[in-house]
Amino acid sequence: WDAHMSGFMTPLAISGMGKSSQSCQRLESVVLSADPAGNAYNEAWLQNLIDRHPDILLLEEIEPAFEAAVSACREMSVRSGFIDNLLVTPDGGIVVVETKLLLNPEARRAVIAQILDYATDLSGLDYAALEEAIARARKQSTFNLFRHVCPKADPSREAKFVDAISRNLRLGRMMLLIVGDGIHEGVERLSDYL
Repeated sequence: WDAHMSGFMTPLAISGMGKSSQSCQRLESVVLSADPAGNAYNEAWLQNLIDRHPDILLLEEIEPAFEAAVSACREMSVRSGFIDNLLVTPDGGIVVVETKLLLNPEARRAVIAQILDYATDLSGLDYAALEEAIARARKQSTFNLFRHVCPKADPSREAKFVDAISRNLRLGRMMLLIVGDGIHEGVERLSDYL
């Protein structure tokens, strides 16, 4: 029990487990800001963190099939806006991430409509259009999604990967995540209902 964290235990970073040089450091919380020009810890910072370290989302705890998701891109343009982070698994799973901080007025109910719009837009794409949109977001003239997500896989697996992504797009089968520094109660109730 920690009074500083409103009843939550303070997280610790432990390194050197089982070694004589083991260390333990208390992690301090940081204040996130909705203003991109303000605090260093804002939505862009959170998007970059997810892009560089998608494993922090602990997707396998939400749905084991989404383990080992790889960041495909940030700020991917779709008809209704820009997807903050798009991740893909080696088995063709698709993860859409929308980052919102509590200070952002859209952190309320609008964020749910926003991420549903993004999923709808994605479901209207085929594999080639998705790969092209990712290439534009990455500012790369050529991009191969299969090689990016499965760099060590046998090339003969590419057709199966393309089929899985195509099927998931067509069926609108994807994980939608709203990631931020907290959640408004109304948004939590809506997301639980959905």
